[in-house]
Amino acid sequence: MINIFILPPIKSFYLSLIGAKIGRNVFLAGEEWISDPCMIEIGDNTLIGGKSMILGHIGEEKLVIKKTKIGRNCLIGGEALCQEVYSRTMW
Repeated sequence: MINIFILPPIKSFYLSLIGAKIGRNVFLAGEEWISDPCMIEIGDNTLIGGKSMILGHIGEEKLVIKKTKIGRNCLIGGEALCQEVYSRTMW
């Protein structure tokens, strides 16, 4: 789980080092909450707004672990909570 501020280009590189699949031209605006990086896949040309939550799990009374895929050419707005986002989508 990343909960410290890292510059956007460095954050994409860091996430790929610890298991996330990060496409080309991905921009992370800052202060995202990304848990379970090995369960996260972000497609090419995607922008993720600040303070968004991208989770590889959900849970209320029981834990559900699922791969989180964000497709290509997506825009995730600030403070969004995402489990799966299809290509060419605004969330």
